[in-house]
Amino acid sequence: MTTQSTNSGPPYTVTYKNTTVNTTGNVPVDSATYQTGATVVVKGNTGNLSWPPYNLVSWNTQDNGGFYGGGGGTSYALGSTLTISGNVVLYGTWQ
Repeated sequence: MTTQSTNSGPPYTVTYKNTTVNTTGNVPVDSATYQTGATVVVKGNTGNLSWPPYNLVSWNTQDNGGFYGGGGGTSYALGSTLTISGNVVLYGTWQ
């Protein structure tokens, strides 16, 4: 018996990036790969990023210079979910 793959598209990744050089700690790492339509829980501050006096409040699909509400992109709260439609890069936003 032959089974047919239900994969839709190539495996996609979620990458977290820091938006400022003034922080300590590490961005979260998501080593999983995802298929189109997969629901992913956005990581919290698992690497203990710190930029006193600011707090990491969300991740955004656009590098807005690090500050919350600083521009475009889609913002995701820590622990929220997103739906995969391709590779995703998320930039830390601070408030």
